[in-house]
Amino acid sequence: MRNKSAICALVGILTCSNSYALTDSQVKLVESKLANLSIQESVQLLTKFLTKHPDDKEAHFLLAKEYLRKKDFEAAQLEIQQAKKLGLKPALWAPFLGHLYHRQGDYKRILKELEPSRFSKGTLSEQEIGHLNLWIAEANLALQKYEKALLSYQAASKVSALRQE
Repeated sequence: MRNKSAICALVGILTCSNSYALTDSQVKLVESKLANLSIQESVQLLTKFLTKHPDDKEAHFLLAKEYLRKKDFEAAQLEIQQAKKLGLKPALWAPFLGHLYHRQGDYKRILKELEPSRFSKGTLSEQEIGHLNLWIAEANLALQKYEKALLSYQAASKVSALRQE
């Protein structure tokens, strides 16, 4: 293990927490400590914590972030969906899903699930709405390029078929 002091601090926070959920300050501290660990070490610690505290939405969110770092998109999506189900604030899960779907190239889901008008007024800050609008703009651009490429390919196929006749 690379950073023994970071691991000791994390184990102390994660295993000695008597509360049912991590506090905001604990989440920030855990995030800073996770950055010093390998992804595998982070995933192991968070998974161990979640076996004792399965309803901790913040821990599921942190684990989703680690899975995204690991490029395990399916596991990241499962964890963020669990955090959402447990009541994680849209201000946290919406930008995360935007980033996840963008990394997966799933632009249609960005448009379907992350339209800012789908969120209650006051749920997202202006900055968070701005981030979602950027994901949506990029998704629209990517889908337009895809549609144009598909049309070009279809046209090229027709020309090629005509030449062969």
